[in-house]
Amino acid sequence: AEREPWRAEAAPVMVYFDGQDHRTLKKVEELLRARDIPWKTLDVGDDEATRSWARTQARMNEFPLVFIAGEAVGGLHELTQLDVNGALKKRVFGA
Repeated sequence: AEREPWRAEAAPVMVYFDGQDHRTLKKVEELLRARDIPWKTLDVGDDEATRSWARTQARMNEFPLVFIAGEAVGGLHELTQLDVNGALKKRVFGA
């Protein structure tokens, strides 16, 4: 299959996860997968420094937390809002 040229342009999407809420993580991953957005899940369950940094950046305490190009988006609710208003694809693919 031919790779679509915009695929390579995707901004890095990171999902920080503390090992707790697997249901929400699954929903976040399903949404990203449905939009063909590549992402990496980072388990920060044993990494207090990174957990603390992610919470501070996102101004939220609940994991999973989604970051696009190093910028905090928030959790599932915020990700869903971005998707609904069309901003998610813009932020990831710049289109």
